[in-house]
Amino acid sequence: MKNCFKTARNCWVASESMEVVYATHPLVHNIFVHGTPEERDLIAIVSPEREPFTKWAQKYLSNSAGGKAAKIQLSFEDVCSNKAVCKAFVAELQHHAFKNNLLPEEHIAAVHCDPTPFEHSSGGLFTSTLKLRRNIATKFYKMILGQLFAEVDNKETPSIPQ
Repeated sequence: MKNCFKTARNCWVASESMEVVYATHPLVHNIFVHGTPEERDLIAIVSPEREPFTKWAQKYLSNSAGGKAAKIQLSFEDVCSNKAVCKAFVAELQHHAFKNNLLPEEHIAAVHCDPTPFEHSSGGLFTSTLKLRRNIATKFYKMILGQLFAEVDNKETPSIPQ
């Protein structure tokens, strides 16, 4: 199988087979799962389905506000950049992974929601047969991938009071 890599957990993972599973979630339009031998966890760049994701996110934000916000109206771009929505989306994707029998090391730890579908991005992320060009996607999203790994690393490192 192509596109397999080993994580810092000493586990081999096949990113393409995981992407197939995650892509079956109704909120996911495109997904790029990424990991490195230096990192314990997997991260992902997701281009969500515009309408369903916006409705789901607004419902989540309304519920998290304790029902006080009668109706929160945010643009798709605002919803995609909302950190609380992204964290809730990670939980949603982890639940989907569990239901579809993905191993714990195949669960995504952090996600960046890109409002631009991969096929419309300026990076040429797909081949003519609509297969993701992983090396180009890695270069295209290099800064974002670094930020996601930093978030995951900070989340796992407990702060020590002084």
